[in-house]
Amino acid sequence: MFGICEDYDVDNLALCPNEEEGTLGAVVFWKHFSMEKVVTKKGEEKKKLKLMHMETNSKEFIFALKLKLQYFVRHNFIARLQDQ
Repeated sequence: MFGICEDYDVDNLALCPNEEEGTLGAVVFWKHFSMEKVVTKKGEEKKKLKLMHMETNSKEFIFALKLKLQYFVRHNFIARLQDQ
């Protein structure tokens, strides 16, 4: 999978230890898209892309960011390749 490499793994990001552990007590406001299950008027269950507004501590934000970065690297690589 893209984004996993000894030299450039997401775990090698230079982060402030206090932010990484969430000990600063600061609240981070961020948004992300998520697939949510919704029930239609007919009672059918479907998935819908929804923009989620989040308020978390820095530790939870960094955890979510690291998960998304691996997929973004792959997406970015393919998009650049297709653009050429």
